[in-house]
Amino acid sequence: LIMDIFLPGMTGMDAFRQIKERFPMLPVIIMTGFGTTELAIEATKLGAFDYQLKPFDPGEMLQLIEKALANVRLMQRQVEFNPRIASEDSDALIGQSASMREVYKTIGRVAQTDASVLIRGETGTGKELVARAIYLHSLRNRAPLLAINCTAIPETLLESELFGYEKGAFTGAQARRIGKFEQVDGGTILLDEIGDIPLSTQAKLLRFLQERTFERIGGMESIQVDVRLLAATNRDLEKAIAEKAFREDLYHRLNVVTINIPPLRERREDIPELIDYYMARIARDLHIEEPPMAAEARR
Repeated sequence: LIMDIFLPGMTGMDAFRQIKERFPMLPVIIMTGFGTTELAIEATKLGAFDYQLKPFDPGEMLQLIEKALANVRLMQRQVEFNPRIASEDSDALIGQSASMREVYKTIGRVAQTDASVLIRGETGTGKELVARAIYLHSLRNRAPLLAINCTAIPETLLESELFGYEKGAFTGAQARRIGKFEQVDGGTILLDEIGDIPLSTQAKLLRFLQERTFERIGGMESIQVDVRLLAATNRDLEKAIAEKAFREDLYHRLNVVTINIPPLRERREDIPELIDYYMARIARDLHIEEPPMAAEARR
């Protein structure tokens, strides 16, 4: 939903509160002028996905809409542990090997706690699926989940993206900006590729994990939020610590619970189940009967 702050008949804030009450998972983007930026910031604190200053750039607005839609998929698309019951509206974690059963058990043990979780595995092993499963089975699954790809944001902008900034904090900071931690207060944040964040941001993240407080860039006010942190990485963090590229104290703060997702080459017994899952899924997507697979092709 894209809405203005000024509306006929009731204020935009009153409308926003009613919308969030009825549709708590609906991303709301606020449009605002400079004069009502504080109202937009207040709406963001109450759960708005983001706000855009008018007149807005159509390209930037489209990018924001894409992010909002991606976030909806993160929050609402179920993750099943049994591929036989996975529907068109869900994804599945596949495999009954001993290593995958350990992954499922750990998800079950940790999901309803507030512990930080470090999800480790090579690219393509399913780290985001594990994070979504933890979120969907958590006590925070009616609050937002926000995924941040730390490598997709330039180093110079990552700190302001996470923690926000005050007006005039740097050139181009024309108004206060709420960071993602403040925006997701009460919910869950997934920091993907956390092993690649710069050391300066690592220091601020460490303080947040220790005290649950932070300051916006250029600000003096200490802000306290209640956010659960999930982190994912494909990097060898121990090696990064040895090379002074990752803080050891931050590693221990993140490493409260670790889930290691094995690559498929280490759980080859799961390949037949993966074949069956994808054959059924692709046949369903193509609206055809599931074709038989020759034994030689399966081998």
